[in-house]
Amino acid sequence: MTFRFALFLLVPALLAAQSVAGLQKSFEKQVTEFTLANGLHFIVIERHDAPVVSFHTYMNVGSVDDPSGETGLAHMFEHMAFKGTPTIGSKNWPAEKAAMDAVEVVYDRLEAERNKGPRADPKKITAMQMALEAAMEKADSYVEPSEYDRVVESNGGLDMNAGTGEDSTNY
Repeated sequence: MTFRFALFLLVPALLAAQSVAGLQKSFEKQVTEFTLANGLHFIVIERHDAPVVSFHTYMNVGSVDDPSGETGLAHMFEHMAFKGTPTIGSKNWPAEKAAMDAVEVVYDRLEAERNKGPRADPKKITAMQMALEAAMEKADSYVEPSEYDRVVESNGGLDMNAGTGEDSTNY
């Protein structure tokens, strides 16, 4: 009697295992994997059941990768991902590009002064920090906020989101 009961329980489990193996083989046929010349790796799973596209971008960098003494860099990159392009999200791309280049120049000068360590001039650092904030505000004035999101949503996109963790940034 016990053997029959055990067999009764075991047969459905074996059948389920066989069907899972079949599903896995079928699923593997739907997966395409490739890497672009710039190193961006794709894993694409095609399912033609509905006209829907869904994506998840995983970056192997998070807050643990921020330089010592600096925080928020991974979080900053998370927000930069949806800022737009020269044609989407900019009120005046040539002016915005020039303003962003100016931000880089001021930032590089600030970093050069900070890297002097104890020989750095605190007044210069304060002045450069103010100049950096002003340059960033000018660059931001050319940005059309959330334009990328609006373009995606106007074409049916939903649930755009991003997040930063200890060891990853996800879009």
